[in-house]
Amino acid sequence: MLTLILGGRHDTEMIRAGSAWFRSHDYPRPWQNGFFYLASYYSSQAIAQVGGDTWDQVYPQIARNMIEEQSDDGSWPLGTGHERNYSSTYTTSLAILALTPAYQLLPIYQR
Repeated sequence: MLTLILGGRHDTEMIRAGSAWFRSHDYPRPWQNGFFYLASYYSSQAIAQVGGDTWDQVYPQIARNMIEEQSDDGSWPLGTGHERNYSSTYTTSLAILALTPAYQLLPIYQR
């Protein structure tokens, strides 16, 4: 979805279908997805671009999942699956980036 949106295809059937899919599912928890942090980054950026009900419904789930996983020292733990191969720098970076759309800190993704 994000790639299509950044490529200028905001109003397509694929974006509408992707948005509907997000709204019809609970956002996965870290142990349910081998690429949780990477998927959360791309998901949060995409739904920020879509906005509306999709943003209102899905972003709070992503934020909740991220905050629940955050360690006392402010970092995020190693991911599961393939993400376990990388350090907590990887997961922490992606977690922070996944939480940024609400603040529109990344100019490339501003609406």
